[in-house]
Amino acid sequence: MESIHGKGTYLKSNDLNSLGNRGKGREYKDPFNYRSMVSLLEFRLIIETEAAYYAAKRMTDEHLSNLKIYLEKMQMAVNANDPKTFVHYDMCFHLEIAYSTGNPFIIESLQNVFVEKADYFYMLNENYGYIDGIYYHTLLVKAIEMKDAIKARRTMRNHVQKILEDTFHEEEPTE
Repeated sequence: MESIHGKGTYLKSNDLNSLGNRGKGREYKDPFNYRSMVSLLEFRLIIETEAAYYAAKRMTDEHLSNLKIYLEKMQMAVNANDPKTFVHYDMCFHLEIAYSTGNPFIIESLQNVFVEKADYFYMLNENYGYIDGIYYHTLLVKAIEMKDAIKARRTMRNHVQKILEDTFHEEEPTE
């Protein structure tokens, strides 16, 4: 962009790649920042709720089979008291829901967040635990298997909202 006084602002180049880097590194340097963690959960609440809706409508047998496998592996990780494996398959489960939407923007957004913020998920598991995760994931599989998009959306919303409420108690710590 170039501004010419009295004439206006003109686009000098149509290369917008540099815009993708705006703001990077400013707010997210501390991987365990309270505000960033809440923001991540709010993002998930918005995106994954609707992803669950579309997943239930578009789920293939292969995607459903993968969800069931990931749920089984999460349960095995709980039984083995292996939080790292649990979180790995938890992220696989949620990404499988994204894949089943067939929407490349949902898929890419969640892939990027899960890769870049993996530490957040391990930390959340330390604070939140597994039990509710297994419960909600089981309900999600059932809703998706029945192709009940409304129930899948509601279940995902309840799942992520519960994490937000249980972990952060709706009040920000004083600084």
